[in-house]
Amino acid sequence: MNQLKDEVLCKYCLGCNKLEDPNFAGWRRCKGFVAGYPNWKEQYYKALNNERTKINFKKK
Repeated sequence: MNQLKDEVLCKYCLGCNKLEDPNFAGWRRCKGFVAGYPNWKEQYYKALNNERTKINFKKK
């Protein structure tokens, strides 16, 4: 199984069995989300705002 990135919602979920697939990369939106951590929102939004995950659009 691949390591899920922090900005993927599936890392904080206990809902489905898609994680069994070794090529599954994760979802950012999911209808069947089941929280696996009590403070999942804080961790998820912190990962989304992380500087490593931002795209830098520089004009040439």
